[in-house]
Amino acid sequence: METITLASPEPHHLELMEQWENDPENWEYGHSNIPHSRFTLEQLVLQSGAQALEQKQVRLMVGIKGKNHTTFVGLADLFHINAMHRRADTGILIAKEHRQRGYALNALKKLMDYAFNQLWLQ
Repeated sequence: METITLASPEPHHLELMEQWENDPENWEYGHSNIPHSRFTLEQLVLQSGAQALEQKQVRLMVGIKGKNHTTFVGLADLFHINAMHRRADTGILIAKEHRQRGYALNALKKLMDYAFNQLWLQ
């Protein structure tokens, strides 16, 4: 089984994010049914990281770690983060061509570990 990684989105991930977020077939799995502008996604990338609890959202890139590089296959989100009650909602999107390989389950395990150990959620 390949090693799944989670990484903060970087500006060079914008093209993939835009492709996945603006695919109408993926909208049934999320909270939005409108396309996201590149500017909106850029703002999301710029606001990720240390501001997670203020923004009440964390978006991470799901990757498959190879010998020489990581191939990004989807997105993992923690949103509606509630620090007081120590909980959050989760969402995982794996690109169509990478589905049915166990990536979402392994990404969820990594996301839970991050939520429990870094954000102190339960």
